[in-house]
Amino acid sequence: MAIAHGCRGAIIDAAICDVDRYEIAASRSGRARSGRAADEARLGDVNFPVICAGALIHPGDVIVADDDGVCVVARNEANATLEKSLHREADESEKRRKLADGVLSLDLFNLRDDREKFRASGYSIPDPGRGD
Repeated sequence: MAIAHGCRGAIIDAAICDVDRYEIAASRSGRARSGRAADEARLGDVNFPVICAGALIHPGDVIVADDDGVCVVARNEANATLEKSLHREADESEKRRKLADGVLSLDLFNLRDDREKFRASGYSIPDPGRGD
């Protein structure tokens, strides 16, 4: 029913059942899988703070989730967080492009000076491309 009303996903701090049905229709994230269904006779609560997996979530907070995890962004920090995220994604995209073009991470992240400092301290660090 939630999917029919526009639900795009569910994040719960409990086990979920009927996973195969949800994988087709909506994203979901749960603590575990269970064969036992929820008690649908009990009404839930709406628009009050909750704690899920140790995170305090207030009504209006933004929830961002993917296969790697879930993040809660406070409502008043959402715009600034979005701007920082877009900048970081553009920066990382550019770095991935350079690495794909063959730039060494040693050069991309300006690590050559640090490597020489470690060598001067007696550490043995291989030189890419020389086989040592």
